[in-house]
Amino acid sequence: MSKIVCWFISCWLLMASGISLAAPVQISFQQGAKSIHLNGDWRVPEGVNPRETGAVLWIHGTKGTLGMQYPVQDQMQRWVKAGVPVLAITLSHGIDDRREPVNCDQPQRGTLELSFDEIAAWFDWLHEKGVKNVVLAGHSQGGQRVLLFAAHHPEPALRGVIAIAPAKGQPKAPAALDKAEKLVRAGQGDTLIRGPAPGCPVAEVAASTLLSYYGPQPDKDIRKAIAAIKVPVLVVAGARDEVVRGLPDYLRPSIGPHLTLRVVETADHFYRDNAAAAELGEIVPEFARDAMGSGHGRAFGE
Repeated sequence: MSKIVCWFISCWLLMASGISLAAPVQISFQQGAKSIHLNGDWRVPEGVNPRETGAVLWIHGTKGTLGMQYPVQDQMQRWVKAGVPVLAITLSHGIDDRREPVNCDQPQRGTLELSFDEIAAWFDWLHEKGVKNVVLAGHSQGGQRVLLFAAHHPEPALRGVIAIAPAKGQPKAPAALDKAEKLVRAGQGDTLIRGPAPGCPVAEVAASTLLSYYGPQPDKDIRKAIAAIKVPVLVVAGARDEVVRGLPDYLRPSIGPHLTLRVVETADHFYRDNAAAAELGEIVPEFARDAMGSGHGRAFGE
């Protein structure tokens, strides 16, 4: 099991309430025998103490980073302006100190399991800072990841989950899946083969990576993940989303006290429209404050 081995804030330290903080963060994370540096962006509104209020842990989609303008940085700024502390992170996908979008010309070695371990490491970092209430939020495949993480790796500090335009379900099995399975069973999961990886239709991909993303385990169906999550879940869908289509219909049978579905009529997949971004920038802080403030989370609008 990978684990966090050290952490630091590279600019300012959060020392007390009433301090406005915006700081790049880097932690050292142990992946087997390899040490990987993970990057984050920690922002606390002036006059807000995250030890008392909690924070949102915010995760990008597919090949992105925390530096993506839409929706990651744009929404982060809106949520902080609304009074919510936010930690945006970049998943490594197996790349040390990753700061740029994933390059499909390079070997793909990340796995879902690695991203889950990294999310858990950031929970540990927040815990060290005294943050006891965390709402986990993700966009696109990051939205699917946070739902799967919450279903299979429950954290004591987790108070709610927000999935914005999440990928919906099990992807179609590629032709290389059987080969990947055989290599992994033979203990050769690091072997590179030709096949898909998230955001890369064809790439040199490790067998273990291909099996993780396209194999049957974990089940990628977000409806099953939502049913297993023990805290309130908010899913936000864009009516003009051409990337994840049919999300409201896909989830409508699951709507209830446990799941709230909000549809933003003017939103595409990335919430670049100003009206859509503004609406999302109101929906998320309201849900997050409600979930974090209750100490155990409750459904949006209850």
